[in-house]
Amino acid sequence: MIDTNSIEIIPSVLTHDECNILNKWALDNHNTNIFQIGRAANNRKTTRFTNDVKYDYPDLIVNAFKKIKEKLNFSENENVPQGKDGIICAISFNGSKLIKHKDPKYDDTESLHFIIKTSTGDAGGDLIINNVVYKINEGDCLYFFASIHEHETNVLNCSTYRIVWINGIKVKL
Repeated sequence: MIDTNSIEIIPSVLTHDECNILNKWALDNHNTNIFQIGRAANNRKTTRFTNDVKYDYPDLIVNAFKKIKEKLNFSENENVPQGKDGIICAISFNGSKLIKHKDPKYDDTESLHFIIKTSTGDAGGDLIINNVVYKINEGDCLYFFASIHEHETNVLNCSTYRIVWINGIKVKL
């Protein structure tokens, strides 16, 4: 079992080429009904609220999260209800900032999130957990209990975008 205070980075779960494939999927779809404006951040689109829309994520990201959960002995845990199959893709553009928050708890469980960054942007957009900045490189995965720890991002300053993929699961402590 992972300690609830653990905030860990698994380096290089995806290659640069794999990140590019996922970024292309996100950019090809970000102006469709798959993505909506997020509530917790300005200038950010997310798949968090599109459970009823008919689409599939690339097998690449589904399998990446599956491998991570198997490695950490969480393959049997139920996904959180947000995002299709517990997965969310978020694209942040210049000026975006995720407000400080904790994610919801479900039943008697906590939400453990796995975040893979596939595009970093130029500067900013870093994840801040309990007031500590975590630099996640392209292809890395950071995981933590999002329902326990306050988290936010600093302002994204870029001419492009930042893309992250999140898989949330329920963990009974």
